Amino acid sequence: MSQSPEKAGVELPAINWLIKLGYTHLPGNQVQVEHRHLAPVLVNVLQSRLLILNPWLANAPGGVSTALIELRKRVNDELLPANRAFWEQVVHRSDIQVKDVEGKPHSVRFFDASDAANNDFHVVDQYVGRNADGDIFRPDILLFVNGLPLAIIECKASHHRLDEALGQLDGYQSTFSTQFVFNQVCVGLNRREGLYGAIFTRPAYYARYRLQTQETAAVAAILGDAPSEQERVLWALFEPGRFLQLITHFVLFETRDGKTVKKLPRYQQWRAVRKAVDRLCAPKPMGGVVWHTQGSGKSLTMALLARMLRADSTGLNNPTVLVLTDRKDLDKQILDTFHATGINAIQAVSVDGLLKMLSNDYGSVFTSTVQKFQENEQPSEQSTEIPDEEDDALHATRHRRIREEKDFFIVHERNVCHRQLDENGVLLKDKWEEISREKVHFRVLSTKANFYVLVDEAHRSQYDFLAAFMRASLPNAKFIAFTGTPLLQEDKHTLGKV
Repeated sequence: MSQSPEKAGVELPAINWLIKLGYTHLPGNQVQVEHRHLAPVLVNVLQSRLLILNPWLANAPGGVSTALIELRKRVNDELLPANRAFWEQVVHRSDIQVKDVEGKPHSVRFFDASDAANNDFHVVDQYVGRNADGDIFRPDILLFVNGLPLAIIECKASHHRLDEALGQLDGYQSTFSTQFVFNQVCVGLNRREGLYGAIFTRPAYYARYRLQTQETAAVAAILGDAPSEQERVLWALFEPGRFLQLITHFVLFETRDGKTVKKLPRYQQWRAVRKAVDRLCAPKPMGGVVWHTQGSGKSLTMALLARMLRADSTGLNNPTVLVLTDRKDLDKQILDTFHATGINAIQAVSVDGLLKMLSNDYGSVFTSTVQKFQENEQPSEQSTEIPDEEDDALHATRHRRIREEKDFFIVHERNVCHRQLDENGVLLKDKWEEISREKVHFRVLSTKANFYVLVDEAHRSQYDFLAAFMRASLPNAKFIAFTGTPLLQEDKHTLGKV
């Protein structure tokens, strides 16, 4: 019996490619589960890996069985809250605890995010599950890590639109919701393209992954040939090390106005965070600049970077992350985004307040505005922030930061032509005149080496100030600037020195 174009042209090549990447193939009819209406678990694989990751479980009362019971308890809910509980408590953290032989509780690790080789990867095709009504659930491909089904791939022949695959994935989640409690990635695939999303992602919001030239070369080296788009996408998402990093560090649950949405990063966000972390974790750590176009999820990228820097598996020893903006509204936007995505960020309302927060060695995430580091004393309720320079034409006075030699000043100016007209009734051009100036005194806030500063939308005229602030106030900190405006080479050099 001949195979369908979908099977021969997409599904089997995908399985063979995943095997080459390090997966073990297991036909669906060989998967033995007790309850077909629940998400399948490769119990023998999971039990074996739990004992490797947690050797003490071998002697613990109940041991692995207790850990599996606790796992099922975490996902005994409606799909989205169950899926979130699994990710937060099992994937991102290790909240499940079992008492050891001495009765002391220990956290159980289900994955080793720091070493892909210390995990088991399986690709299963044509598994048959059911729902409570007996309807058949037959996904094309399921991907398991340590015995848990973390991804689903729906394949279509290349002459079919991927909308069909995405529609099936959407329908599966409605009809077979319990099958998705562990799921982290959903993919629609053919030879020409692949789209990925999270559970409940609407088809229109599934994303493509674009590889860089060096990434394509790496795929070709493994494959021994020029890769198809299918092979590029499968490598980008499911190469074992990348898959672990994706599910551990790049899953977001964003809650706004009481509604929670699960999100996966666009490839630009994933790439920016990976590159930033690589630079900051290098033997000789370096800062840098991330160019992020407006409206493309910059706040979420900053949240992902802050969270990854703070993750134990990154190995930065409980660092402090400070997010700086130059406007109150941006500070609030960043703070709201961090809180909405589950990051417990703290707003620093003054230099003195930040100094108190930094007086202990325990790392955290803080947000503040650049202006706070120009204030010589803690602001009163009447104090105001320096207005944005692009809004100067709307004001009769303005404040600017300038550098003279090695000193920095806040210069107070007035517009002597404010709202004045020429003889033709046309507004005169602004003409600024200095009223007074105040020298900026920098204070050392922290000498910690594991201190990271993310600066959002700093104006080009502020770069010298920011560089001086970094050197004087946080002499050992590393600096990543985010901007929606392409930088001049000298600006990159100024930031790079910090």
